[in-house]
Amino acid sequence: MCGVLLQFEKSKNIDLKKFKEALELMEYRGPDNQSIVFYDDLDKEPRVYNGEKQKNNVSLAIGHNRLSIFDLSDNSNQPMLDRNTNKFLAYNGEFYNFSDFSKDVSEKSDARVLFRQLCQHPTSIFNHVNGMWASVFGDINDKKLYLSRDRYGKKPLYYFQDSNQFIISSEIKSIFHLIESKRHVNATMLGRFIYGKLSPFPIESMTFYENIHSVRPGVNLVYDLKIGTLKKHSDVRWHELDSIDCFSMPEKELEEQMSHELYDSVRLRMKADVDVAILVSGGVDSSFILGVANKISDKSKLNLYTCHIYDKLGNLSADTQHSRNIASRLGLPLTEVKTESHTEDSLLNTLETLTRYSEIPVHYLLSTIPTFQLAQCMHENGIKVCLDGTGGDEIMGGYPSSGSLAIANAVMRRPLSTMSHYSDWFMSSNSTFNEKIYFFLRLAKKSLFNYKQHQLQNYPISSSLGLLSNKKLIKEIYKISHSNFIRNNMCSIGERQLYEIKNYNLPFYLGTADQFSMANSIENRAPFLDYRLIKYLGMKNKYKVRNGYNKYLLRRLIPNSIGNDVAWRKDKSGIGLSFKNRDIFSSSSLDYILDSKFVRELITADSFKKDFEKEKVFFRCMLSLAVLDHKYQISM
Repeated sequence: MCGVLLQFEKSKNIDLKKFKEALELMEYRGPDNQSIVFYDDLDKEPRVYNGEKQKNNVSLAIGHNRLSIFDLSDNSNQPMLDRNTNKFLAYNGEFYNFSDFSKDVSEKSDARVLFRQLCQHPTSIFNHVNGMWASVFGDINDKKLYLSRDRYGKKPLYYFQDSNQFIISSEIKSIFHLIESKRHVNATMLGRFIYGKLSPFPIESMTFYENIHSVRPGVNLVYDLKIGTLKKHSDVRWHELDSIDCFSMPEKELEEQMSHELYDSVRLRMKADVDVAILVSGGVDSSFILGVANKISDKSKLNLYTCHIYDKLGNLSADTQHSRNIASRLGLPLTEVKTESHTEDSLLNTLETLTRYSEIPVHYLLSTIPTFQLAQCMHENGIKVCLDGTGGDEIMGGYPSSGSLAIANAVMRRPLSTMSHYSDWFMSSNSTFNEKIYFFLRLAKKSLFNYKQHQLQNYPISSSLGLLSNKKLIKEIYKISHSNFIRNNMCSIGERQLYEIKNYNLPFYLGTADQFSMANSIENRAPFLDYRLIKYLGMKNKYKVRNGYNKYLLRRLIPNSIGNDVAWRKDKSGIGLSFKNRDIFSSSSLDYILDSKFVRELITADSFKKDFEKEKVFFRCMLSLAVLDHKYQISM
């Protein structure tokens, strides 16, 4: 993993000292080496910048912060240059199957292999890359820059463009340092945050800020240095989408195919020339990864990490105990990270730290704080790479959606599908018998009367809209509620999975993992996001949900060494809170929020003061925005 920065100016007025400052703002993304290459003129030879006093005008600068994972030698430092052909590469990511494209069996550098391939095929090689990447490849003789981002968007790649300059960066803060502009918030992304609650990582090409854009996942762009235009070049292929409906095969054959591909995905992501850790939560996804790694890897090189997970009463949950039991069965040491019990002041300090890295409003109720604390601990212990279970729910059918799927099908008057999903919900739910009967009657009512409420009416934020005074923002929230957030109206598991992958949960979890792990120089790898596994979205529902168990087929494939008590558990807690609600909903937090000029321009302050204890979801959103404003002075 690394940090990439590029600046091109037609006026040739690039300040290399300032460029270096911008690159150093994300030094934590690559603390092992920093290099800057620049061109006085595109028709001249490139030179290396070592901090000397700048003598000439500069038209193009390329910078790279390196986190060494494959080939720890200086031979893999970037930007990579081919002076014979006048081409370069600045790349952030991992090319797991690079050895398949190297004639030299002793080759250890995925970056060198990728560079050689790009020199021949500027974009098409990415169709065959199994990995994650944010890449900038330049052909100076042809006056072209090629930008590419991996299929899921694991690695960020932002850009800014005006009539004079073009800037590409792994982080937004470096762009703002170069353009010296105020941070104007994108109203659509702000509305998405307030309505959807999750931190607004880029969706499509939009970011949280006006004029700052993101390369879309799975897209190759090309920038013409001669005329200053940026265009889409091509899409990165998903080979497996061609066969997404090919599941007429017998169950045993399907199981063998899935097992082979999952094992190979873990094998590829265990490859590194540095220490690798596995995050263990006691759940199905991480336990599968650990079980496979334990079978195929050297046990002495397995490092297990977990964070303490607490229930609503403040007691350690069953998740932590299951993690301990798994480690004990496998005879492996487990590092337990105690999630700090925050006070009112320390919570605010933590939010300020996270916001400094994220540059967007932080959603702090889910995995955000534990991800950061785990990465801190791993970094202190010399770890550079960790594997986690991100994507397992989205790919294998893990979210508990049977109840809402039953409602959606009832509204659409699909009785057989309604009863199928209701049956799955009935078997998996911990509700009482009377509650299950009541839910059945609700389904009947919706089916008979085609009762379909507008989604905003049932959303936790709906009652808070009266506290907003910014009409533009209110309009955006209603627009989002009508068009983008339609998950609950989808009638099939597959539709829900695609929605989570493209628009909701997965972008949030990938963004969180990248920002807060890389803040501690830790690379996250997600075996379930191997591009070959995308086709399992199309497998029949009985392989996703059966007998009250989600991710049914995946559970069947968990190695026996993990234990059936883990493989077939239904009581997964998830990561709880590391603070008490009273530490958030306090008078000092209220004062902190109202001290933000940005927030005051969004809300009706008197009404907010009066109702803040009732509108907890809205209050948390405003607190996140206030922290962001205090750090970066944002405006509409």
